Amino acid sequence: WNSAGDKFIDNLEFAQQIAQIMGRELSYQLVPVDRPGHDLCFSVDPSRLYTLGWQAPDSYIKRLTQTVNWFQDNPEWLAR
Repeated sequence: WNSAGDKFIDNLEFAQQIAQIMGRELSYQLVPVDRPGHDLCFSVDPSRLYTLGWQAPDSYIKRLTQTVNWFQDNPEWLAR
């Protein structure tokens, strides 16, 4: 199950955070979208989960760090 968190970030900021976790610099800039259907970000509305009392067990950045580290420790998954 995936859900949105309580902070909105765009795809570029997401990529920058992953690069930072990996200890690398991301030298990329988003270019203007010139065609319909090319989203700058993807998001869902998590409000129903929050109104039902759900709370994230860990911070977003902690979970992202765990995920990035797992893929770095298990590179065979990226080669599939």
